[in-house]
Amino acid sequence: MQSLQTYWHALFESISNPDYYFLVLKKRFRFSILFFSVTLVLIAIAMAIYGGLSTWPTAVSSFHEAGQHLIWQIPEDGEFQYNNGTLTTNLTTPLYLESPKEWKDFEFPRFFAGLSKEEEALDSFLTFSPTSIYLRAQGKVDSLKYTEFVPKDSGSFTRKDLENGFEKAVQSLHDNAWLFMIAFSVIWFVSKVVGGVIMITIFTFVVQSMAWLAGVRLTYKQFFRWGLHIYPIAIGADFLSSLLTRDSHYPLVTIIYLLFAAGILWRARTVQRTIHHV
Repeated sequence: MQSLQTYWHALFESISNPDYYFLVLKKRFRFSILFFSVTLVLIAIAMAIYGGLSTWPTAVSSFHEAGQHLIWQIPEDGEFQYNNGTLTTNLTTPLYLESPKEWKDFEFPRFFAGLSKEEEALDSFLTFSPTSIYLRAQGKVDSLKYTEFVPKDSGSFTRKDLENGFEKAVQSLHDNAWLFMIAFSVIWFVSKVVGGVIMITIFTFVVQSMAWLAGVRLTYKQFFRWGLHIYPIAIGADFLSSLLTRDSHYPLVTIIYLLFAAGILWRARTVQRTIHHV
């Protein structure tokens, strides 16, 4: 309980009190590392909760609608046979599956997929030919043999089978929402730790120049310690901003970081503090 109270006090003071940053330099370096790590963990947990309750269901719903839009363009009597790496169908080809209208905002091709009885790439993002799948992107066409990622076993399926399989996949996404969000949060946390160390290291030199202009003397280690407190606060502010605007503005992290640093240096200059190596 005492450790929790210490953390909340450190968080509040780091946000609201420039003088606190001078007290931080008198504490052990481990204190700043723990503050940096715990704050990012709490933001990651908040992202998992928000994502599990809002973002993920919306994304799965959009995926469901897009999948249905594509599958329903296949004729109901459509049948497909796969035998020893070769795909055949009773449908008239070429058959095109038009992309959902919502994808136009992402400059997606008009046709998401096409089915051909010839070994050729159609004017679509994906083309399913008798033996290969073709991918058209940025004016280039790549191909991949079915045998490279699908067993050579024989089998057949219909449009109804595709619908059932897709619905099971969507239900699995709903059932495992928290698992996906936790995995995302872990990856996010690791990326922010690595990115944070790099950003703080770079900004240490930037803030050093600001300190020189302000007439404040600090060591690189002291600047780095300040960064361990400022960076997670900037990340948290960006997360709160994304809740309001539905979008992340990563430059906001840089702006908040530099504003915090400038405010602390201005305070140091105002009270004519000289900070020696701790």
